[in-house]
Amino acid sequence: MKFGNETLYRLFVIVADEKSITRASEKLFISQPAVSKQIKKLENELNTTLFNRKNMELTKNGKKLYDQLKPIMDELEKIEKSFETKRNIKLGTYNTLMSKLLSTSILEFYKTYKDNEVIIENSNTDKMFQKLENGELDLVIVKKYNKANSNTKYIKLGDLEDIFICGNKVNFGKHKELKLLDNKILYIPRNNSSSLEKVLEVLEKNNIKPIIKRVDSTTMVKLVKDSSNIGFITKEYLREELEKEEIKELQLDIDIPKSEFGIYYIKDNKFKELSDLIKEIQHNF
Repeated sequence: MKFGNETLYRLFVIVADEKSITRASEKLFISQPAVSKQIKKLENELNTTLFNRKNMELTKNGKKLYDQLKPIMDELEKIEKSFETKRNIKLGTYNTLMSKLLSTSILEFYKTYKDNEVIIENSNTDKMFQKLENGELDLVIVKKYNKANSNTKYIKLGDLEDIFICGNKVNFGKHKELKLLDNKILYIPRNNSSSLEKVLEVLEKNNIKPIIKRVDSTTMVKLVKDSSNIGFITKEYLREELEKEEIKELQLDIDIPKSEFGIYYIKDNKFKELSDLIKEIQHNF
């Protein structure tokens, strides 16, 4: 291993795991251009291409490097954890928009635990629960998950409302029937919720065929703001954007059920710092 390249190798492994520059940048809390620049730097140093830029799949040499680095990086993480004198908390949730809802709770937690860190990881539901089972996450905050194992504890926080959104300058007039979505681009989350499943079921039943595109929530807001397309997203994630009138809610003739959400953690992993953070989150919701 070339001295000084540890950071590049860690970044490479995270991008390979996430299969996305966007998700890797959110996990690392750095910009997408910065991630791309570092990957390019590593490729230049190794004189090879590591990723297929169309789908971010590893090339043959990229797979070879990943297979060699992954166990090393995992072992380094275990070593670092063994020397920790404080308990940091790894929290999994859907996206950076959900993270915004948790900011007040985390700031209150830091008032008591000044030397601890709450590390937020954004990922899909199945992957987060796998990491929860493996001890890579301490708690997960998501919409109610029917596939959770019996060794997990669930605490309900409340209900979330999913809505259709469009750009604030878009005017659909009085035409608010569901068929407005026919042959129109509809951005939906990467993960299905009970409300989204109902919407998709109603659309299919009525032979309404929008052009479905699955994107992360942050990307959806940007795409909807600058076009006449429509998105389907959780209203609570967008308080600021709705208040600033950057986007608006689009009322269509369909009843959308609310989605229950809450905290999941492993029953045998409730240490004091985690218990206190959960109390702060419950208090603020």
